[in-house]
Amino acid sequence: MNKAIKAFKTMFNGEPSPKQLKVLSNGLIHKRDIMITGSCGKGKTISAILLSLLLMCNDATVERSESTVSNGEHKMNEKEKIISKARMIYLTTDVLEMRGLVNSIKYVKSVLEIEGSILEITDDSPLTKFDMVENCVIIVSLASDFLKATSNIMFPFLKSLTIDSCPPIANQTFSDDFKDFASYNVMNDKWNVVVIGRKIRGNTYSVMKELLMKKFAVVSFNDEEMEEKPKYLKRKFKG
Repeated sequence: MNKAIKAFKTMFNGEPSPKQLKVLSNGLIHKRDIMITGSCGKGKTISAILLSLLLMCNDATVERSESTVSNGEHKMNEKEKIISKARMIYLTTDVLEMRGLVNSIKYVKSVLEIEGSILEITDDSPLTKFDMVENCVIIVSLASDFLKATSNIMFPFLKSLTIDSCPPIANQTFSDDFKDFASYNVMNDKWNVVVIGRKIRGNTYSVMKELLMKKFAVVSFNDEEMEEKPKYLKRKFKG
């Protein structure tokens, strides 16, 4: 937590908001999956990026046996498998935000002094050339492309997976595909999931709830009205 607070001071010359602290404490201290809701400009994404990067370097996770998504036995041909060193995966549904998101992750990563390369996966990525996947520690991808692109890739070192702007992909097809990915592609029983959306309710809530551990935390940024917003929340945050 001290490292997270210090990073906020370095990046924004200010303290994290109470809800941002709640996100960080639930992930790093209480070891929970997190569902983050709230309108734009509240600091949801930067909180998730910082948490994901810190989780990548920590064992602050609990076993996924506490989730409806559990690990299974992969039936893939051993010769087809590609082993990835990725410890963090960040998925988004907005192709226009990909560049800003990658730049934001690079910046926070530099502040935290975390080493490792980033691999971007989009629909026009050379998906047949996965030699880069083996050495990248962070993967940033469009959610719609990721599950298809990584069907033959194993992630034994994964620590955190974030799904940003989740309502557009909160459907049963994505849910089933994600469960298959978690069961067969993640050869690790300790990793965290963070989902982010402006509005997570109704069917979206029920679908996303299935992907989280039973004791997940919900952090809503909408019920937090600051008397004076920090400067970094006054300006638009790309990503």
